[in-house]
Amino acid sequence: WTSVASSADGSRLVAVAGSDNHFNPPSSVCTSTNLGISWTLQTNAPNKFWTTVASSSDGNKLMIFTAVNICVSTNSGVNWVQANNPPENWYASAPSKEITCSTDGAGLAVILHGYDNSSSIYISMNLGSTWTKTSAPTSTNVFWSSIASSADGSKLMASAIPGPIYVSSDFGLTWKSNDVSSSWTAV
Repeated sequence: WTSVASSADGSRLVAVAGSDNHFNPPSSVCTSTNLGISWTLQTNAPNKFWTTVASSSDGNKLMIFTAVNICVSTNSGVNWVQANNPPENWYASAPSKEITCSTDGAGLAVILHGYDNSSSIYISMNLGSTWTKTSAPTSTNVFWSSIASSADGSKLMASAIPGPIYVSSDFGLTWKSNDVSSSWTAV
């Protein structure tokens, strides 16, 4: 298992697995509607190396992220479609493999790691149909490790390895550092 996400009340859960220890499929996407008492393997989910998952507050909209794909479900994981990829030559190598969403599920933010060893943060306000690159620092010295979103998606927090924690209160238009450098792994 590589990631888990929950509805706001905790009753709906989704967990993703990448593959076996040698990165071989099959991968898994499993959902629960009863606080994790029982689980359903979502057989319609694409067979990819899933690294992270996000959920809307009601648990109906789910987003899963791999090294090269972002897929979304609007019916609690029963059916999946591939979202449009952000317009960058990227891959999601560890630890840059994060996706987060607003409570309605429409606002997404992802961390991308480029082939040139720079990290970028992109947002989408329409469930991955279109993407906008934020003004978050993109130097090769900033390797984004984690991202979190407020309920409406306007406030973002991102951590870097090595580096400070950055926050944005305007959908990623501007970012402010806490100036405390460390190897932050999660926010």
